[in-house]
Amino acid sequence: RVEFARGAAAKSLSSPEARSRWSEAIDAIATSPLYGGLRLSPQFGLLPIGPDRASGLWEFWHVQSGDEPVRGTDGKLVMAESTGIVLVLIPGGTFWMGAQHSDPAGRHFDPQARDEEAPVHQVTLSAYFLSKYEMTQGQWTHFVGRNPSNFFAGGSGIGGRVATLIQPVEQVSWNDAAQALLRLGLQLPTEAQWERGARAGTDTRWSSGEDRDSLRGAANLADQAAAAAGIVWLDIKDWPELNDGWAAQAPVGSYLPNAFGMHDVHGNIWEWCRDGFDPAFYAKSPASEPLMDPSGVRTRVCRGGSLANAASFARSSSRNFSNPEASAYDTGVRPARQVAP
Repeated sequence: RVEFARGAAAKSLSSPEARSRWSEAIDAIATSPLYGGLRLSPQFGLLPIGPDRASGLWEFWHVQSGDEPVRGTDGKLVMAESTGIVLVLIPGGTFWMGAQHSDPAGRHFDPQARDEEAPVHQVTLSAYFLSKYEMTQGQWTHFVGRNPSNFFAGGSGIGGRVATLIQPVEQVSWNDAAQALLRLGLQLPTEAQWERGARAGTDTRWSSGEDRDSLRGAANLADQAAAAAGIVWLDIKDWPELNDGWAAQAPVGSYLPNAFGMHDVHGNIWEWCRDGFDPAFYAKSPASEPLMDPSGVRTRVCRGGSLANAASFARSSSRNFSNPEASAYDTGVRPARQVAP
């Protein structure tokens, strides 16, 4: 970390290569219709790696977290065990957040919505960075120096599959995640940032569509792969025809991305958010940059569902919570970062 601190400014800002890459990115983002004229400044600790070919959104390498990501001939990133965090620049804008089960003619009607997902409300966010993938075991170990994961790299295989460092890190508490990310110049996303990134411009139950069949190939949920491995999660019965190929946590990027190029926002592992959990927060939420102060409540929000859950828990609006000191085999981290002025 000392070595990184000494060379970080040159590597990410002042070297000829860094200046060239930032100049290209700044001009391209300023003229992109996706970003509404955003004039980005060079961001300490990040280097542009170009736009995603499908989404058009710009992606950035967090240089302290591992090696620079490499694109294949198809333009898609090739994740390796040593690859660092990839941050997507999410455009600022206004979107509808939450879901409701009371008005079939109303916005975001969903019979599976729970009371804490209502009311549906408009939220405005400025541009921010959100990780394209869940944080990997390799990235966590590279910085923290230990791997807390239950399905750890090189361990006993589940369902005939052995984990590598590309699997998402889990068994990470909210407290540990917040501390480690702070030292990396990152943070947990707010609930609003998480949901905007997960929805990717959609108003459907999942970013893949309104029907759960749209999740085939796009999510790791409780399924027949788990049942065949001898796992007895109750939610396997919810969708008995599903076999997503992974009984355990899948390597990040194994499934189809959403329209923002984000992988695994539905299933695989729950992802901590910065907010404290308040079931009534949406009724009093600020319209701009909302955050439920975590210091005022006992529990913390996690989002996205996991490999042990039914598709209903992986809906874009679904909210869950846990104690900040708790760690679990199905809970991990998707880093975020504010745009520096």
